[in-house]
Amino acid sequence: MLTVKIRTTAFALLASLMLVGATPPDGCGKCKDEGVLLCSKHKKAQGEAERGSVYCSEIADCEKCSGVGWIDCAKCVHADAERRLSEQRDAVGKARRRLAWIEKEAGRPVRVAESEHFVLAWDVESYRAGGKKRKGHELVHFYLDRLEAMFAEYLGVLEASPEDFVGKPAILVWGDLEDHKRVSEALFEIEDDGAVKQMGAKGRVSLLGGKPSYEDDEWLHHGIVHEVTHVLASMQKPVAWVGETQSGWLDAGWAHWFEDHMFGVCENVCYQAHYFREQIDREDWRGYVKKLVTKDDVPDVPTVLAQNTETMPIEFHAVAFSFVDFLLSKGGDRFNTFFKLVRRRTPTRDALFDLYQLSIDEFEQEWRAWVKKTY
Repeated sequence: MLTVKIRTTAFALLASLMLVGATPPDGCGKCKDEGVLLCSKHKKAQGEAERGSVYCSEIADCEKCSGVGWIDCAKCVHADAERRLSEQRDAVGKARRRLAWIEKEAGRPVRVAESEHFVLAWDVESYRAGGKKRKGHELVHFYLDRLEAMFAEYLGVLEASPEDFVGKPAILVWGDLEDHKRVSEALFEIEDDGAVKQMGAKGRVSLLGGKPSYEDDEWLHHGIVHEVTHVLASMQKPVAWVGETQSGWLDAGWAHWFEDHMFGVCENVCYQAHYFREQIDREDWRGYVKKLVTKDDVPDVPTVLAQNTETMPIEFHAVAFSFVDFLLSKGGDRFNTFFKLVRRRTPTRDALFDLYQLSIDEFEQEWRAWVKKTY
């Protein structure tokens, strides 16, 4: 399990020194009475990048700060700051040991960083992201920030809490296809050019961070969000992957819906269905579904609701996206509770009746009417 209970970061350290009853000395111009200074071994931009991080392998070997990024101010005495620096150094050491499996599987050093809710291994040395070219160390923190923003939005939609998750997903982004395939084979016993996932308590994703998998930063960002949405859902309590328990519509539909929610497009489809995604305009899944409903060409709904994710053709994915869209229109908290029931292996039929007082036939009728009115 990748859970980290010590969340003190360099940024939180600075804030806590002023807010948790510390009594700094008066008039220290060097540290501005904060008791800590940026480690001189790191550039200011590098120190800023560490804010919000629990661990970063880029600075973990620094003998001066022990991987914290900050050091004690020698010009003043600040017992609280010294204690918190000691705790952070201890946390860095624990994180190094806990995350050693990544370099072990890669067979060589890999840049790894950890934030409050994610672990990210980033093995791409340079990439044009967010409108400019960035180097590897900047990229790992840039994408961690994106992941944290995604997580906040995920919680907001479902009205969920960070405590609902059993651990932290590990996302492994490789610059070389052979590295991705080798590590995927070692970790998941699957060798594939595309993204490979492990669901459940030890949620992990491995993917190639460029062509031919992803054309550019936009595609990569969308792809990571889509894959991590799958994994996060499987790490929520009670832990389970609904995609293998005849509830693939919920697994796939939620990932599609959240990608659309974040970016206004659906361009990632897992498993064999991705070969047929050109059938649907990436920006118009709702329009595609409305045509199916209007022409009375909707796939048999009980059949859609009884598939595993890997057996769903592309039209099932589109309808599943719309099912999730419909249920979320009735409230995120309610949908979150519905998802929990399904993870407990409650059949979709029973969960729909328990949470929405709808039989399968009533669900289909209400959904069809909602699509005609809303789409």
